[in-house]
Amino acid sequence: MVTEQPAWRYKPLHSLTLGYDHVYLFPGHVVGQWYCLERGSGKLLWDRPIAKADWVGGVSEGVIIATGTLESGPTLRTSGVFGISLETGKLLWESHDAKPDRRTLWGWILSFLPIVYEDHVYALRGHECLTNCGRVLDVRTGRELRRESSKEGWTPFWDDASPARKLYREDAVDCGGGQTLRRGTPGPPAPSGAAPGKAFQLFLKGSEGRVAWTFDLALTGHFIDGNYYSFRYSGGFVYMVVADRPLRLPKDPKKPLIVYENPAHYFLWTLAANTGEIVQKIPLTLEPTTRCRIEDVDEQSLLLTCADSVLCFGREGGR
Repeated sequence: MVTEQPAWRYKPLHSLTLGYDHVYLFPGHVVGQWYCLERGSGKLLWDRPIAKADWVGGVSEGVIIATGTLESGPTLRTSGVFGISLETGKLLWESHDAKPDRRTLWGWILSFLPIVYEDHVYALRGHECLTNCGRVLDVRTGRELRRESSKEGWTPFWDDASPARKLYREDAVDCGGGQTLRRGTPGPPAPSGAAPGKAFQLFLKGSEGRVAWTFDLALTGHFIDGNYYSFRYSGGFVYMVVADRPLRLPKDPKKPLIVYENPAHYFLWTLAANTGEIVQKIPLTLEPTTRCRIEDVDEQSLLLTCADSVLCFGREGGR
């Protein structure tokens, strides 16, 4: 569970995020694009434009490791690795590898994809950063230390094995005591990695394989976006950002796929995994808005963005 009121709110001087990135919790700090706050108080440490980078890859040795995204016609490319001072926001270094040869067949095929991953941050380990092309950089200087042909032993910043990711993919989440939480409805499990549907349903199975409870958001009269940033499992609870009305409506009933964002009031709901009951309903917005999502969560905090502000809730009991 979380505290009934946010520990702090912060309205960035410029924008909440850049491109496709988000706001992140780190020990002692909260980092967005591009600003840094004291985690405990929400006090602004710095807010400054860094034009070349817009994708946080992690923090190590007091350095934010980032990647840039470049638009090239219909294609979005991730390119370059950047080191930014966590304390000041100063761009310390940048490093680029040679781009794939577009004249080859593989390069020609890549040019038609909506996102092309060139050299970018893959993982951090101590004072080293591994890039997608196998370069190992010193996070303090950006100097290339060596090249590695295998990513074995490196854990990517975006950990697909986390319980939150498993729940999003509709895989079973171990809740302890032989209990497993899954997104969807009881019955034959969906293939691993299957794309989630529009409905938002949960169920828990006990140690004997029997269904202990089911939850269907549609029965509550509320709505959820359904993407990874609208719900998150952590420490025995599922946190959900729900709205009092549909988030999108068709511009023309005859063309239901063409929609517009529908302003709504948002709430943070907390579902206890052991009972399936909603144990908290916290209003997040006073006026209707079109933006509200969970950015990050760990054992101490839950971080959200709503409208034009960052909200940080403490987690009761440090769970």
